Amino acid sequence: MEKMHLSSVVMATKRACMKPWVTGLITFISLIVLAVCTGLIVHYVRYNQRKAYNYYSTLSFTSDKLYDDFEREASKNFTEMSQRIESMVKNVFHKSSLREEFVTSHIIRFSKDENRVSAHMLLIFRFRSTEDPETINKIIQRVLHEKLQDAVGPPELDPESVEIKKINKTESDNFLNNCCGTRRNKNSKSSVRIVGGTQVEEGEWPWQASLQWDGIHRCGATLINGTWLVSAAHCFIMYKDPTRWTASFGVTVYPPKMKHGIRRIIVHEKFEHLSHDYDISVVELSSPVPYTNAVHRVCLPDASHEFSQGDEMFVTGFGALHNDGISQNHLWQVQVNLIDTQTCNEPEVYNNTITPRMLCAGSLSGKRDACQGDSGGPLVSSDSRDIWYLAGIVSWGDECGKPYKPGVYTRVTALRDWIASQTVSIFKSCGRQLVSTIGAGNRIVNGKNALTGVWPWQASMKWKGQHHCGASLISSRWLLSAAHCFTKKTNPEDWTVSFGTRVNKPYMTQKVQNIISHENFSRAGIQNDIALVQLAKEVSFSKHVRRICLPEAKMKLSENDSVVVTGWGALYMNGPLPNILQEAFVKIIDNKVCNAPHVLSGWVTDKMLCAGFMSGKADACQNDSGGPLVYPDSRNIWHLVGIVSWGDGCAQKNKPGVYTRVTAYRDWITSKTGL
Repeated sequence: MEKMHLSSVVMATKRACMKPWVTGLITFISLIVLAVCTGLIVHYVRYNQRKAYNYYSTLSFTSDKLYDDFEREASKNFTEMSQRIESMVKNVFHKSSLREEFVTSHIIRFSKDENRVSAHMLLIFRFRSTEDPETINKIIQRVLHEKLQDAVGPPELDPESVEIKKINKTESDNFLNNCCGTRRNKNSKSSVRIVGGTQVEEGEWPWQASLQWDGIHRCGATLINGTWLVSAAHCFIMYKDPTRWTASFGVTVYPPKMKHGIRRIIVHEKFEHLSHDYDISVVELSSPVPYTNAVHRVCLPDASHEFSQGDEMFVTGFGALHNDGISQNHLWQVQVNLIDTQTCNEPEVYNNTITPRMLCAGSLSGKRDACQGDSGGPLVSSDSRDIWYLAGIVSWGDECGKPYKPGVYTRVTALRDWIASQTVSIFKSCGRQLVSTIGAGNRIVNGKNALTGVWPWQASMKWKGQHHCGASLISSRWLLSAAHCFTKKTNPEDWTVSFGTRVNKPYMTQKVQNIISHENFSRAGIQNDIALVQLAKEVSFSKHVRRICLPEAKMKLSENDSVVVTGWGALYMNGPLPNILQEAFVKIIDNKVCNAPHVLSGWVTDKMLCAGFMSGKADACQNDSGGPLVYPDSRNIWHLVGIVSWGDGCAQKNKPGVYTRVTAYRDWITSKTGL
């Protein structure tokens, strides 16, 4: 019986085993099912995955306010107008089929457009990655055209004026980073604090700087533009030599995101060490700061800007976490509240020692405060658009975080005009000359020399050390030139840029980092003859080196308007190149005249302009290519209206010079540079 039982078990086991081909089939089917499921999941994720789409948009409007009232960035009127338009745009998309895809809009700047004003803004959406970009463009354009007609002003927006253009993330970042007071990382929480708190993430407070004496952190500071910081005067009582100071940026002192030397330190002339009154200084960097997501400037409030009692603010710094502690390597932050001066001057608080140049912030219960090593750092407050303003500068206090002893800060609005008087230089404004201009008789072809400093935006593009083309400085790091200059000479390392009147003995020479020729440039007919040149590092403006103003896209010139062309080109056809910059007054010639059969036979497009004389007495010539054609407005501010492009010979009768029309490429320039 036992044998039979064992045998039956063995037989049962054999019957339970599947044949190999069955096992293989099941495995194969399982793999197919798994692959199909995986594919469906991947397809679902990919189909529903959304990515950011960035657009640069302009729209015109009328307003009862003058353009000058909101032209200036960070002014009250600029903020109010920006908020109105952003709110109108938000409502338009929230009431449309794109309400789920719309993320935000952000006004970058305003520009004057004859009797109207144009708003320039970023639009950001999130669409499925499978969507067709061209279709998206049309939908956005249609929504704006249709819905803005029903938008209730002021301002009165013109739906027909709307223009949009898709830009990439880098271009979008450039626009935002050039706006003051924007933050890319917004993880700040009201519970964090410097005294006993947590650390800051990169990009939260991109204007914070560490001031270091002989490499050791001493004070904080705030970036207010590309070359200037604001700090506290008391930081420099014992440490005055600017050559021993450095400024670093980023959330850590070591290693820094970037580091700059200090050119000079200006302490307020009324600073009083004992009372801490007028505790403010401005610090000039030895070289301009390139703006990034992690490093850019805060907004300076107008002198009339009002901060109210109880307003939430943030103070940041690398200072100690408790009284008499040591400075930190990582940036810290604390949310504080503005305390009115009357309360702060109570006997149990600071007993009438708070002057009109000071403000108090923190908590009367203590705990939330700045500390040693935070001096000079920023106290900032945001507006309804989440734009951040410098309200105060860490100045003094009674220890750190004590009850009834809040932090005391230098009130920035009270000293706003002093900051401007020390940092706003004529060198930094565009289109201004420090030397009188030429007389109408001077010319490039067989002409006279330009005086030093008359045309400080003129640059010489040198290929392997030899002058090849002209260019115009439009910012501290960007120049405009002609695309045909770089047709077979595309390597930036072969190029240098020199400034100054004498091409062989320049005032300054810079290396080139990048050359961007227009993507649609064509030598056939010299179409889209424009290029951007990016310098390896930013230039420092001076009497000899300054930028030219870019015209607005809709700026118009009239026939016979006087303009000036400059360059180091040939003095006559196939003639020698001069060492000293040449100049000429010429006249704008209507394109219809230029396109006549006996003139230039229809080769002049709307993106070009003609200038010179039909008699042929003045003109640009070989090697002037890429140089500036400039026009003065009613305030004698010069604008770059043309780029030397092509012509039939030099100064010949009925053959005026042809220039790339800069206004036709204003948006292209902005998309590449953020300017």
